[in-house]
Amino acid sequence: MRDVGSKLKEMGFDVTSPAFGAAFTTMSVLSHSNLERKLETYRSLGFSDGEILNIFRSQPTCMLYTEENIRAIVGFYVDRLHFSLSLLSKRPNFLLCSPERRLIPRCSVMQVLWSRGIVSEVGKLYAKLIISEKDFLQKYVTKYEAEVHDLQAAFRGELMFNEYSFHLREIRHISM
Repeated sequence: MRDVGSKLKEMGFDVTSPAFGAAFTTMSVLSHSNLERKLETYRSLGFSDGEILNIFRSQPTCMLYTEENIRAIVGFYVDRLHFSLSLLSKRPNFLLCSPERRLIPRCSVMQVLWSRGIVSEVGKLYAKLIISEKDFLQKYVTKYEAEVHDLQAAFRGELMFNEYSFHLREIRHISM
């Protein structure tokens, strides 16, 4: 246990921060070989060691995901939302969201609203991904479902898109 704490201090963790506790728990439950597999998964996706360290410092629990889940989450952001790996490493909270349960339904709703001209500026995508289920439903589904009948289907994940383009202007701005 003392070794884990020492390693975390070497990695730049502040022992008084909540992230230290999460990182300590994460490092304590992962075997060395399991941790190496997770690191290799992030590397194979194109993350640098510095970016991986940033992800771990900010969201240590991202190392607890299976390699399959890591690939699925990162793949969704990169392939369908056109996020850069750099953006994901700077905002690792994105990596905490499940594509099936949160990202696809919410992005599908926003794509439908944007494509119908109901919302012209999507604004901060991050805010839409992290607000509570109740608030998202009120602000974007219930509010517009009389005008757009397939919003409930989009929210249930029944209406999906190969690519989500409603936010590309924001992504280009953030990535610069």
